[in-house]
This record gives sequence, structure tokens and C-alpha cells, in this order.
Amino acid sequence: MNSILSAAPLRAVVLCSLAWISLAAKAAAEPTRWVTVTGTAELARNNTGYLLTSASNTIVSLPASPAVGTTVRVSGVGAGRWNAVANKGQSIQSSVFATFGILGSTGSISAIASSFDGIKVVASVDGGLLYASSDGGNTWGSNPSDQGNWVSVASTANGSLLLADSNPGGLFESTNSGAAWYATEAIVSCGAVACSADGTKIAQVYGGAYVPPPGPITPSSIHAGIVSISWIVAPAGTSPSANWTCLASSSSGANLIAAVGGGQIYISSDYGATWAAHGTIQNWTSVATSADGTKLTAVAAGSQIYTSNDSGNTWTAHGSIGNWTSVASSADGTELAASASDVIYTSVDIGKTWTSGGIAGSVVACSADGSKLIVGNGNQISIQPFPDASGKPATTFSAVIGTQLSSVELIFVGNGRWQLLSHEGPLSFQ
Repeated sequence: MNSILSAAPLRAVVLCSLAWISLAAKAAAEPTRWVTVTGTAELARNNTGYLLTSASNTIVSLPASPAVGTTVRVSGVGAGRWNAVANKGQSIQSSVFATFGILGSTGSISAIASSFDGIKVVASVDGGLLYASSDGGNTWGSNPSDQGNWVSVASTANGSLLLADSNPGGLFESTNSGAAWYATEAIVSCGAVACSADGTKIAQVYGGAYVPPPGPITPSSIHAGIVSISWIVAPAGTSPSANWTCLASSSSGANLIAAVGGGQIYISSDYGATWAAHGTIQNWTSVATSADGTKLTAVAAGSQIYTSNDSGNTWTAHGSIGNWTSVASSADGTELAASASDVIYTSVDIGKTWTSGGIAGSVVACSADGSKLIVGNGNQISIQPFPDASGKPATTFSAVIGTQLSSVELIFVGNGRWQLLSHEGPLSFQ
């Protein structure tokens, strides 16, 4: 059967395209007045560009009553992050979706972690190398000497301190966002690693052993060989040879969640000094926690997704039975992501409902600010805006976020909508 496109819709498409070209041409012809901003707050004016020089986070509020065709440009010059924020009743629309990378020629991605905003990312390839990106996944670096059987990675909030576990091999660390890696004193082969947001508290699990004891062990002390790590015996009622598969830490490092494949979930609220068993016996594969340690998520092979909103005291099952392999959480526990049978499922309501937008992958991570979904699929990695309630990548936001050397040009197209006209460097959206 022939498909016929009527003249009216075609004319509408042409007129829409011409209108957009007219707006873009008007923006290109409009002179831009550039203003240097040294403070941390600025109310933007029409057709003005802003050079942000502060080392602290700077908020640029978009004009409240712009005319159609108005542009605003923002460029990060200083070391601080910046936010271009839409006014009440406005939105920012963007079709900037995922960045993609291929990590090595063989092997599959085994673990992913990121900085708070998802700009700095670390990923491990099982039987391969450690990879790191400092520009939101646009470029990746690795070191041929980093090859190992990597099982777990962790990152601080600023992405400067990275940790990686190899089994066998032990704990490795990087203090420069993955530019170089060093073996630590923790040479025992481990199953998972986690750290506090500032990196002063590190935890590992392997065969029922935990590190550190109450109180911090600093990464610099480990690297310098000053501190001799003490291993804590497995919680009461468990075997020292238990198959500890996963671990997650709150931002303070005080609240920890660990799980056993073929066992239960264990919760600690005192840096690992004491532990309490919760949940049912399952083949637990991955756990995640909110920044305050109150909202927890766990997945298991041949089971469902389990969430807790009371620090692990009670658990609720969600979704269908599947071979769940990975789970991740935003800092407030609102955005969650999980993987089963190489399909990614997401939730934007603390795990009450789950949807799939058809994203393929077996390893998942979520930036703490909830803006980015990071997915490992074989040796491919993608970083994209966190999906909305329909499971599709979000396209409408209230703010665009950048860092030093990143910039954005926004144009007002009417009906309260700003659109991304051009950009440089990594951006986040909220």
C-alpha cells in the first residue's frame, strides 16, 4: 500500500523548519554583550553572555520575560560548577542525549562509578583495564599496566579519588581521577569496595571480612604504607567463607549495606563495627544506598527488586522475577536503575514503579545528583540524561549544569521554552 503525505502537514513542517532557521539566524546576527561574573549569583539579561570566574558554584538565572529569539550564553572560566536555571513557568529543552565509548577490544564492563554530577566516570573491564573519563564520557583514558580481574570500583563525590578491586590482586587507588593507579596495602583479593563521599572512609568485603574498623583509614595513609589494615570478622551467624557479593556506603561512610550470594542482607550504622541481618535468603548480586543510608535497594538473581525506606528494617518487592545483576541509586534515593537480562529498568519514584525504555546493558550506575544514567553493555559504555517516568530519556529540564571550560548558548523560542542552540564541553541537565 502506498503511503501518502498530505500537503498540510508537509507545509507545517516546512514552516516550522523555516521559523527555527529564522530564529537561529536572528540569534547569530544579534550582537552579544559579554559580562565577567566574579560572584556566585547572576540575573541574566537578554542577548548577553556571561564569563563565570568563581571557584564556587555559580547560579545564572535566565531572564524572566524574554522576547522570542532572545539568547543567553554562559561559559565556565573559573574552577567552580555553574547552573543556568530557568525561571518559574519556564523550561529548558535539549536533544543532547548520550555519549558513547568503547572500552577495549575484548572483555565486558564489570563495574562503573562516577562523581556526584556524572562528569568524572571510572569503569572496569573484567580481564582488561581500568578506564576513566573527566569530561562526561567524551574521551577515555587507560594504562596498559592496569590489567586485572576487576570486580568493583568506587568514586568520591568530586571524582578525584577512585578505588578498584581486583580478584585476585587486591585494592588499587587513584588520587588524580584515574590518570595513574597504585596498589595499596590491601592486597587480599576482594569482592567489592565502597567509600564515603569525601574518600576518608573505605570499606571492602571478601569472604566475610570487612575493612576498615571504626574510624577512618585515609587513602594517602594506605598508599604510603603507614596504616596496617585490620580485618573485621564476619557478622555473627555467618561463615567467614560466605560469598559476599556486593557493598554500598552512605556519603558519611557510617551506614553500610552488604549482601551474600545465597545469604541475607547485612546493615551497619557504625562504620562496620556491628552488623544486623535483614531480608530473606537470596542470591543477592547488587545493592545501593541513598546518601543518608535510609533508602536502600537490592537485587538478586532469579528474584525481584527490593527496596527499603527505613534503613533496611523492612523490605518491599517490586517488578517481575528476573536475573538482576546491577542496581544504582541517586543521592536522595528518588532515581533508581537496575539491570536484568541485559535490559535496563528505571524508577523516578523511590522504586514504586519501574519502566524500561529499551536501553540494553548489564551494568548500571547513576550520578548522585540524579541527572545521568551510565550503562555498560559488553565493552560499550553510554552516559545519558536519566530517563523520565516513561523510561525514555528526558528532554525537558529546569537547569543546565556545566563545569570549567564548558559553555552553552540558549535561545528562547516562546511558550516558556528555552532551547539549546549550541554547547561546548560536558553538560548535565536537571
